[in-house]
Amino acid sequence: MLKMDLEDELKRLFKDERLDVRVAPEAESNVVAGASRLRRRRMVTMSAAGVLSAAMLAGGALVLTQSSPQSSGVATQPSSDLPIDSTQPTSVEPRPESTATTAPGPSQYVTSSPNAPLDPPGTTKATGQPPTARLGVVLGPTGDGTIRLGDTQKELSASGRVPTTVKEPVGCSSLPTKSATGTAYIGQSGKVVALVYRAEATTPEDITIGSPADSVKATYRDFTGSTVSVPGNPGAKYKFTFASGKITSIALLANQQDCVG
Repeated sequence: MLKMDLEDELKRLFKDERLDVRVAPEAESNVVAGASRLRRRRMVTMSAAGVLSAAMLAGGALVLTQSSPQSSGVATQPSSDLPIDSTQPTSVEPRPESTATTAPGPSQYVTSSPNAPLDPPGTTKATGQPPTARLGVVLGPTGDGTIRLGDTQKELSASGRVPTTVKEPVGCSSLPTKSATGTAYIGQSGKVVALVYRAEATTPEDITIGSPADSVKATYRDFTGSTVSVPGNPGAKYKFTFASGKITSIALLANQQDCVG
């Protein structure tokens, strides 16, 4: 009973004109116009999105085209952003010397022919010893730097070097050398035939007063007894005097002379 009354009440209320919603006369046209505007906005948005997408695709293709290397056949060198130090190193540590022994190459072997001529007289041979400091005058191959073999008495007098009146062996006279450690001898021809030094004299081959006899033998191949040919002067010879196996005097002698025995 109660349920039927409620339904009847509801029906009555729904039929009440006060609850009716009145539609404005222009409502339909407004709805259609709004729908048209919404449709146009959607179309514009979609068109803009399409244009933007096409522009992005075109720009990407252009970038890829420009960044790709030209097919010129030449490889491009990679660039480096690292700074380059143009200063030269101020010091270089020495590299450790290698202790390995290198075998000589074929060109390092020297063969000698059995018919090869021997060294001519007067040539010198390297002794493998460091050169001796030269003291005083260099005696040879033609003189001592002031007096030469073959100088005449007139030439000596003109230079102020007058022979003494002391007579040496028959026909010979003598005078002191400039260094006062040697003596020059003038023979019967009136020319200097010998220069004898007992101190401060060295040969061009670094044989000096005090050198051992073994050094003389190793330096001069044709050394015999006490004499040897002078390298560079075939007309002269050296004569060495020894005491206790060492040189005490050196004489530069003309091959043809009678003043010094």
